[in-house]
Amino acid sequence: MAKRRVEITVQQGLDVPLPRVMLRRAVLRTLDAALPGQPCLVSLALCDDEVIRRLNRQYRGLDEVTDVLAFSSDHPGQWEGDERLRPAPTDDQGWFPAPPGEERHLGEVVVCCDQAKRQAGESEGGVERELALLVVHGVLHLLGLDHQREDERALMWGLQDRALSALFSEGSKGV
Repeated sequence: MAKRRVEITVQQGLDVPLPRVMLRRAVLRTLDAALPGQPCLVSLALCDDEVIRRLNRQYRGLDEVTDVLAFSSDHPGQWEGDERLRPAPTDDQGWFPAPPGEERHLGEVVVCCDQAKRQAGESEGGVERELALLVVHGVLHLLGLDHQREDERALMWGLQDRALSALFSEGSKGV
C-alpha cells in the first residue's frame, strides 16, 4: 500500500461541518481513483469567504468568492483570467520530484466552507456531501484534470463520481 499523507489546516474560528477523518478519506478515495499506488502528500486548507476571495483575486485575478482552489506542485502554470496554462513536466516525477524514499507533495487544495454551505442548500446530500465533493474536485485539479473541454470533463466527472461513490459506500456511518 502506498504511503499517503494528508495535512489538514482549518482557519481559526471556522465551523467545519465535516470531521477531519472524513476530509482525509475524501482525499484518499480521490487518490485511489486517479493515482492508484503512488505515495504522495496533499495539503488541504479550509477557510471562509474572505480568505478564498483574497486568494482568488491574488492568483486568478478574480475578485470574487469561489468554492475551491487548487495549487498544484506538478502543474504550476500561471493564471491568466480563467485559463490555466500548464506546461508539461519534463519527467514522470512532475515539476518538484521528492527526494528518494519520500512521498511527492502534490500541492494544496483550499476549500471555502461558507460557499460549501451555500451550495449545499441548492443540492441533495447536504453540506457534508458538498464539502466532500469540493475536496474531491480540488484534488483532481491538483492532478492536472480540468473540465473546460467536454472530453476532459467526462474524465474528471467519472473519477469524481468514482471517488465519491467509494467514500459514501464505506459504511452507513455518514459520509
